[in-house]
Amino acid sequence: MSGHILIVEGDPSRCARLQEAVRRAHLPLEVCADPARAPARLRAGGAALLLLDAGEGGANLSLLEARPANVPAIVLVPAGEGALRLAALARGAEDVMPREPRERLLQARLRSLLRAREAQFDLAPAATGLAEGASPFEAAPTGRIAVIAASSSAMAPHAALPDLAARLGCMEATDDRDSGPDLAVLDAHAIRGDLEEGAQVLEHLAALRARAGGRHAATLVLLPEEAVQTAALALDLGADDVVTACVARDEVILRARALLRRKAQADRLRRGLRSQLEAALRDPLTGLHNRRHAEPELRRLMAEGRRTGRPLALMLVDIDHFKGVNDRHGHAAGDRVLAEVARRLRSRLR
Repeated sequence: MSGHILIVEGDPSRCARLQEAVRRAHLPLEVCADPARAPARLRAGGAALLLLDAGEGGANLSLLEARPANVPAIVLVPAGEGALRLAALARGAEDVMPREPRERLLQARLRSLLRAREAQFDLAPAATGLAEGASPFEAAPTGRIAVIAASSSAMAPHAALPDLAARLGCMEATDDRDSGPDLAVLDAHAIRGDLEEGAQVLEHLAALRARAGGRHAATLVLLPEEAVQTAALALDLGADDVVTACVARDEVILRARALLRRKAQADRLRRGLRSQLEAALRDPLTGLHNRRHAEPELRRLMAEGRRTGRPLALMLVDIDHFKGVNDRHGHAAGDRVLAEVARRLRSRLR
């Protein structure tokens, strides 16, 4: 991981506990005890994640707009402050946790967000990073959602699925295993205890990731408050977001909307990457494969021919009098000739 965790916390005792939790996760950190100095620290660069105390009445939430777009944020709020949780999520925070978070869960969430940030850079090294910006979410993208009863004690089918889909502007997912959902909500809020029943949740998560249609789906796991170890393991196994408390439906909607937006962004980056890779192997004028593709492909075919004893033939095509076309009619006309020849080759050859 490049960069450090920037902790913005004015209370010395809470700050010390956060520092100790981050250090035990073997993550680099920097502390800013004065929120007024935090924007300068963020502008200086080097922060990979912002761990921010919301402040009294949400006084520090303006720092969410001050962070660079590639710096995810976890906001810590006092217990029982449901409206403050919603405000932080609405202003672009990736997660909201209690002011005294469970250490194991905090460490797993930090790792999860940092992995997602690095993965985003792998998809698009020149892109701005994980977050699309710290502005409020303006509109939810349409997509397909599935709510999965991830425990034998959870109700199935989930009664809230039609309402969730309607409020997110999405379609319910079908059983089409190839396309899969854009968002999978693993509902295990009804389990009792932690790891014993939670193992079923982790199995559902692993099964979803193993399917071609679910590999890139965004995942939101709903768990009871006591399922701390299950929640931490779910994050470490690749869940995008976990809720371990009884929260308002509006908070679930905000979290789901944020996941759908990030899923749409990741899909765009993957398509762009595939397009760039394809462009690197094809001539832009004719659409035929270029030398960068041909040389390793020919080596592979020759090696296969030697191994199997099957003959290999190579056909070379030359366009007669092509220089004359360029000289008499110009290079634009020559380009049209090349494109037409390529079209005819594609229509006649495998």
